[in-house]
Formats: sequence, C-alpha cells, structure tokens
Amino acid sequence: RARGMNASAEEVNASIEGLPETGLTEEQSSLQQHFEAKIGQQLTDLAGSIERLAVRAQSEFDTQKEGRRTLPAPRRSFALDHMDTLPKDGQQPLAIFCEFEGLVCNMHTESVLLSERPKDRAARLEAYSQLQLPLKEALVKLEAAGAKLAPGFEDFAELCSIRQVRLFVLSHGLKPIIRHFLRQAGLGHVEVFGNDLGFKPDGSWDVCMRDGSPSGHDKGETLQQALRGSQLNARVVVVSYASEDFCVVETGLVNTLYTPQGCPLAERCQGAGLRTRPFEGWDAMVNQLQLT
Repeated sequence: RARGMNASAEEVNASIEGLPETGLTEEQSSLQQHFEAKIGQQLTDLAGSIERLAVRAQSEFDTQKEGRRTLPAPRRSFALDHMDTLPKDGQQPLAIFCEFEGLVCNMHTESVLLSERPKDRAARLEAYSQLQLPLKEALVKLEAAGAKLAPGFEDFAELCSIRQVRLFVLSHGLKPIIRHFLRQAGLGHVEVFGNDLGFKPDGSWDVCMRDGSPSGHDKGETLQQALRGSQLNARVVVVSYASEDFCVVETGLVNTLYTPQGCPLAERCQGAGLRTRPFEGWDAMVNQLQLT
C-alpha cells in the first residue's frame, strides 16, 4: 500500500534544505533554488499519485475479496406457470418422462434394499456399499417384498409405443433394477436414465451416480440431453414427486407435470405459484393424454 512513500511537501523541502552549501555564485544559487523548488513539487505530486494508486488498489482488493464470499447465483428458472394443461390430440408429438421409484414401480426399491431411505448422496452411497449380495439375490428380495410394475403402467407403455409416443424412465434409482422389471413385462425398449451399479472385488455394491449433483442425478440436465439427442420437437410430460426434481421444472421445457397429491414436488411448485396436474394412476393418464 506504498506506506513510507507518501512524503509531504514539507518533508521534501526539509530534505532539500538540509543539503550542504557549495559556495555558488548568486546566479548559480538562484538556478539551484529554482531547480530545487521544481523537483520538490514533482516529488510531492509523485507521492500524491502513489497514495491514490494505493487507495485504489486496496479498494479493488476489498471488492474482490467480498465477491469471493458471495455464493453463486442460483440457476435461473424458466418454469412454465401452467403445467396442468393437457396436450391437444395429434397437434404435437409427445415425450413422457417418469420416475421409476414409487410411480412406475409400486414401491421404492431402495427402501426395501436398504431398510430405509438415506437423505443425501453420501448417505446413499455409504448404505449401498454395505450391501454384499449378488444382484440376482437382490432382485429376488425385491420380488419377495412384492415389488412389481404399478397397476396400469404396462398397458400405458404399450399404448405409448402404438401411438409413437417417446417414453423415458428418468429416475434416481439403479438402472439394472429398473431394466429387470421392465424386461419382465416386455418393455425392454423403454429408454432408462438412472444411476449405474457395479461390484467391488469383495462383492460389495459400487453405485455410480449419474452426475455430481447433490441428488446424484440432475434430471433437468438429462431431460435436455434426451430431447437434443432424439431431436424431438415434442410436448413434454413429466411424472415425478421428489423436491429435487424441481430442476426439471426450471428448464422451462415441461408442458404438463403430473405429481401425486401432497408430494414434496407438488408442494414446492405450489409454493412457487406453479400449477401441476394430480397424478391419479396410469389408467387415468391413458384417458387424459388420449392414448386409446
């Protein structure tokens, strides 16, 4: 901050006056005084400039430091206000994205396997790493607990295929488990976006989250990728319930959002002033989307 360089005019003049006498003539002495006065003023001006630069540099540093304390701005929301509207028959192709856990499937498979539903990403990964049973045994355990596709979904998916409606499973669940239940029902063609599963040498589960988001799967980003990859200019219908799935809504691409009554996503949308459509089962969606 240039401390010590901020000399005043008095200090500069005092330094000059302290110089030894040299026995100069009157003319030479006059020239010397003129030179000393000029140099003194220049030094004073220079000291003032240095002080101003130091103050400016400190101000800029403080501003940058304060900026580093500020959290990044949240992702801008482009959410549509009225996501309770239904598509008009035949006017635009449909793309439907639905959550597997508790919607496509009649229960939450994670709750069955882990005996609970961990609240965050780290807890989920830790809980899964404690499992040491083969995938086949895990599937047997799920089926023994009564896990199966929800009533009406198989017919819904078949009608989507007949009507050339693109159907995607967009889930926080594990792809091998999701695909198992879909294939059992002859729905192996349904595209699945979810988390991957591997196994460590000791047989423990090694879950690989789809991305680095807090939930492990940023569905908003995946939905955009799916639409770009399929080159779809479609009316987008989403069926989901989790609060973290609000990122899908924020893309502004969701035309119709189905949410179970009272679920966290429905409440979050309601709090944001956004209207959604109540999910009343797959049979009801067949009629509402005019798939028959």
